[in-house]
Amino acid sequence: MFTLDIKNKKTTKNLIICGALSLFLAVFAYVYEMFSYGQYSVHMRLMFIFPLIAGVFLLFKNSLNKYFLNTALAVFANGFLVKGIIEISGRTSSFDHLYLITGCLLLFAAFVFKRKRIEDSE
Repeated sequence: MFTLDIKNKKTTKNLIICGALSLFLAVFAYVYEMFSYGQYSVHMRLMFIFPLIAGVFLLFKNSLNKYFLNTALAVFANGFLVKGIIEISGRTSSFDHLYLITGCLLLFAAFVFKRKRIEDSE
């Protein structure tokens, strides 16, 4: 069962970081597209979604491994950045699929290697 955990100061700090990172990526994509001579990429525009997903996962107490989860979301965001840059430049690449595969493997690892809960001895 999921419960909200926004009273914790660490969680609040992490939510602020996720929000600031999402805002930075959205502004970065906007500025990059301003200087790309009218070209745009859907991947570049949706790059800010991944820090928001991390913030949503932070809101709920869950037993996912946060290191693997955050790494997977960072790999997805980097993959979208690379894919967006490649699309805007008008080229193609076979390496952008590696980001998707690596991110999926890390996301799978976040679900498999769950965080151990420390039980109270009382």
